[in-house]
Amino acid sequence: MALRRNKPQMSNSSIRNLLLCAFFIAMIAAGMFLTSSLFVDNYVVPKWYAVAFCACGLMITYVVFSFFTAAPSVDAIIGASFPIIAIACVLQAIYGILYFTNLYPCNGEKWHAGSFDNPAGFAASLSAGLPCLLYFLYDKKWWVRISVIVAMAIIAVAICLSGSRSGIISLMVVGLVMLLNRISAGSAGLKFVLLFLTVLILGYVLCLFKKDSAKGRLLIWRCSWEMIKDEPLAGHGLGGFKARYMDYQARYFERNPGDDAYGMLADNTVRPFNEYLLLLTNFGFTGLVLFLSVAWLIFKAYQQQGVRKPLYIPLLCLLSISVFALFSYPLTYPFVWIMGLLSIILIVYHPVSSVRRTPIVMNVLKGLLVLLSIITCAGLYPRMRAEMEWREAANNSLAGKTAQMLPSYKKLYNHLSGNVLFLYNYAAELNVAEQYGESLIIAKKCEQLWQNYHIQLLMADNYKEMQRYRDAEIHYWKASAMCPARFIPLYEIVQIYIATNQPESKILNVATKIIHKKVKIQSETVSMIKEQMHELIKADVK
Repeated sequence: MALRRNKPQMSNSSIRNLLLCAFFIAMIAAGMFLTSSLFVDNYVVPKWYAVAFCACGLMITYVVFSFFTAAPSVDAIIGASFPIIAIACVLQAIYGILYFTNLYPCNGEKWHAGSFDNPAGFAASLSAGLPCLLYFLYDKKWWVRISVIVAMAIIAVAICLSGSRSGIISLMVVGLVMLLNRISAGSAGLKFVLLFLTVLILGYVLCLFKKDSAKGRLLIWRCSWEMIKDEPLAGHGLGGFKARYMDYQARYFERNPGDDAYGMLADNTVRPFNEYLLLLTNFGFTGLVLFLSVAWLIFKAYQQQGVRKPLYIPLLCLLSISVFALFSYPLTYPFVWIMGLLSIILIVYHPVSSVRRTPIVMNVLKGLLVLLSIITCAGLYPRMRAEMEWREAANNSLAGKTAQMLPSYKKLYNHLSGNVLFLYNYAAELNVAEQYGESLIIAKKCEQLWQNYHIQLLMADNYKEMQRYRDAEIHYWKASAMCPARFIPLYEIVQIYIATNQPESKILNVATKIIHKKVKIQSETVSMIKEQMHELIKADVK
């Protein structure tokens, strides 16, 4: 009688690991590569939705299996996650290099950012993931070490080709820290001072390559500091920078009307190009102290772990993100969040070796995490569907079906009333449909959440069409103060003065300002405006 061999059965831990790897791969791929024309924002928004759903799936899988399987070790998590991150970074770097060298069709776009909306996101994600490749330098196989060095060189080249100064600084700082770590001589304080001076020198040198951009950021930081001084303790609240910054920029130019150096550089601003300034403006020094306290606790947890080599890599990831955050906005991108949170988890993670040792309180918390993940997915799905319907409505409106799409916009308002881009788009569509009163209501709602040059123009146009010329003039002047290099606001003010029979001296004063205004970007519109103002002054002279 032949013995029947039983097929090997997968253990619970094997099933868990397989599911966790699947969710993690999907999350990394989404955060690094996903783009979709189904959304108004093709690059960032689809990444966030996909990453959020994958993260919830990852959390639910981990928690459910933790009730009857022992938690994986830190080394197991590192060994599974770092290769995935490394491969994703190398592929994205190659993708970006192909863009830069025009070997891959760029659809006529001038910037080279791989699958990101701009070079900042591209460089921030690569900078955050680069330290993970260091893990493989400890491998005994020589071909693995050489492959890692080549891969790191590819990523470094991609960051440099992107033109992101923040990425280059972050890259060099991480390299310097690696070098200092190998040098045993010198105290930790001396190494920190050297690192700090390096950041300052690199920042200054790289700013020389794009002086106008650097000056523009100085203006933003200067106005941001005024915001901080007004609300130093609690800040302006969540979203406070976006809601209030342009008011402060307008106030600066109202107080300094002859500042052409900054005036030519000022534009719509939604970020301060410094995540720490954003934290201060939104949450004040209270928020900054809390952030620094958490950072200190994370560093102490790292020290308590015995400064093991694998944990040195998550610390480098956090350093890379922290340096990048000094000069840009890396936290806009989900992959950076993935790397930051994963690094923190690896540093503070203390797995329970046995399921029986898990306290009841921990099990209750795990259950709450599962419930929270389910609620998050349930809340995100209708909002995601609403954003996709918004894209369809916007496309139809551009095709000339604005009136037919207004009921869809009204329906979507219930889901997207907190989305400032949707509010602006909805108000603009109502304006096109000549429903100026309704457009004004939505525009005011948008203005409360997002101060913007274009919103001021839209509100001014609504008032003008409603023949409320004084209100229109106020918003045109405000738009002009926000972005002094723009010509449209002053041109519209002249038209209002003519329509309301204002004194000629008042009209000519604004017309003269337009004629003598420096041109930032030459265009047919600007040439037409200047020509009309010349004719207006000539007609008055005659």
